Amino acid sequence: MIKILHLIILFGFFHTAVGQPSTFYPKGIGGGGSLWFPTINPANDNEFYISCDMSELFHSVDFGKTYSQVPFTRLAVMGISTYEFTNDQDVAYSIYNDGNEGYPVKTVNGGNSWTMFPFGVRIGRGHPYPKMVR
Repeated sequence: MIKILHLIILFGFFHTAVGQPSTFYPKGIGGGGSLWFPTINPANDNEFYISCDMSELFHSVDFGKTYSQVPFTRLAVMGISTYEFTNDQDVAYSIYNDGNEGYPVKTVNGGNSWTMFPFGVRIGRGHPYPKMVR
């Protein structure tokens, strides 16, 4: 009985050791999360942003052939975030993810920095529509 148990354990270790891939092949964007709300630039239909529920915001200028990721230190997003273009290429709006709830933000410098709106609107996972916070 003990020999059979040892064989089962040995087979388990061997199976685990050879069952792992030897190299990693990236398969695309997302980091394991879901992608939400692509927003296409009305002035340039090759440019769009798409948010991920893992806080990433992806940007493409060649309609998805390649992507860059907006640094999370500039803007972390949530699943319901969008990147809202305006007539001014330096001005845009989005929803920032603070880890619990989100709030509307605006950039006036092409996304290099974002500022929160002066009123207390919060958007959270439990209430996907804006609510006033006092």
